[in-house]
Amino acid sequence: MERRILGVRIEEESIPAVGATAFICVSEVLAVLRGASVRGHRIPREGPAVLYGPHHDESDPLILYWLAASKARRSIRGVARRDLVDPNYQEDPKVKEWAGNKNDSLNNAPPLVRKVIAATLNIGAPLAVDRLEYTEEFFEAVNAVFASDQMLGIFPQGTRYPVGEVRGFMRGVAFIAHQNPDVPFQAFRIFHNKVRSPLDLLIPIRILLGPPTTFNQVKKQVAGRLTFRGFTAYLEDQVASLTLDEFRGL
Repeated sequence: MERRILGVRIEEESIPAVGATAFICVSEVLAVLRGASVRGHRIPREGPAVLYGPHHDESDPLILYWLAASKARRSIRGVARRDLVDPNYQEDPKVKEWAGNKNDSLNNAPPLVRKVIAATLNIGAPLAVDRLEYTEEFFEAVNAVFASDQMLGIFPQGTRYPVGEVRGFMRGVAFIAHQNPDVPFQAFRIFHNKVRSPLDLLIPIRILLGPPTTFNQVKKQVAGRLTFRGFTAYLEDQVASLTLDEFRGL
């Protein structure tokens, strides 16, 4: 039986009504406060789908939830690094070193902060992933999400990058597409400055959506064998093609 909360279809049964309501309301308030606006292609309203794009700010997951709820009237399952979902999980120090060289401020967060983050994230039933090493368990969870016609939200870079950088996608997202060749992948790009002071909150968020496309469609376009590296590069190019000038021109 279909379950709707505040007009949004909640597609994952394990998400409690209180939690879903909180996510919808908080993300809506955040979007209003940040003056968020969206242009571009429509998000699929039915069936399995993937929204993917670069990750620059701690607010990005909530903006992504608001994007699905407000524009497609459906919930979205996120992908989160395992040590944020499970505060007792110890991530490989080499991974932390790699992420720390990017823009990952949560690496050294106090234990209490990590527990609060985990409790908050788990309300939305995210899929836990080991960064730099996607496991068979993770891919099985992804396939189960698609089998139940849910939408998945992914930040393929594996960590937050400085605003403006869209490269560095991990190949696990291409493997997901290869296993589910007819599931549409849709690029998004959030244009905002990283919030470093209260004044930065006055800068509106702009979101541009690219056209949904599938692994099989891209394979036909290249008229040959499509490698994981090739499809990963294609996804990066799709995001890079979404520019602020294009947003202003729509």
